[in-house]
Amino acid sequence: MNIKHDFPYDPTNGLSQEELLKLTAPPEPAGFRKFWEETRSLAMEHKLYYHIEREVWSELPDCRIYVVRAKTWDNREIVMWISRPKQSRGGILIGQGYGNMSTPPCDSDFTLCCPNVRGLGLSQCRDIPWRPLKHVLHGIRAKETYVLRGVITDLWLAATILIDMYPDVAENLNYMGLFDRVLTENTTYWRLKRVKTTDFGTLFDLVYSIKVKNGIDQKKFIDDLRALNGNLNVTLVLYKYDDKIYEK
Repeated sequence: MNIKHDFPYDPTNGLSQEELLKLTAPPEPAGFRKFWEETRSLAMEHKLYYHIEREVWSELPDCRIYVVRAKTWDNREIVMWISRPKQSRGGILIGQGYGNMSTPPCDSDFTLCCPNVRGLGLSQCRDIPWRPLKHVLHGIRAKETYVLRGVITDLWLAATILIDMYPDVAENLNYMGLFDRVLTENTTYWRLKRVKTTDFGTLFDLVYSIKVKNGIDQKKFIDDLRALNGNLNVTLVLYKYDDKIYEK
């Protein structure tokens, strides 16, 4: 069965759905594990250096939000938001992808860490492009200089700082960033408003506030999210119309 699409190129490379499903992962590149183990050693052996730059306003009285500035292993600076509820059930590291959050989420029973990785958002700098199509190619000629190598180490650093500030989160530290691509493709604005646990702590309940792009297929948008979410419920609150909820 051929896959229908509206891309100006053929993302299937001429293969049917049945042929695509039979594809397997290629062998691990030579030196892959060694490269990342050495990178992690470089990053984690670096002396931890960070400071709380300031505390910012929180819309919830029982949640405090801090702007934290840190020095990376390769002498760069990154900035992150860390929000801490009065009672925390664990920690969540939120990966931003190329959809930078404009404000930090704080309505949660988890301690949240939202790092702005090198070159993006609050961590923009002179030598790394902030435009996504340029950022993703920066330094790509060599694995040692590729920007995404540094991005991964920025996430490791953020998790380490989160645990250093609040050691209790180490027992239940989670990572989130699964929906960034689909949200960025279909909205002009999105923000994670709330993170809660359901079913006795076995599932996360996420609520996003969004501003949908004009002309998109909203059913396809939600279906794409549900495909990533294991076909569980998806709730989207329209930006500026929090009483209007799409739920499926």
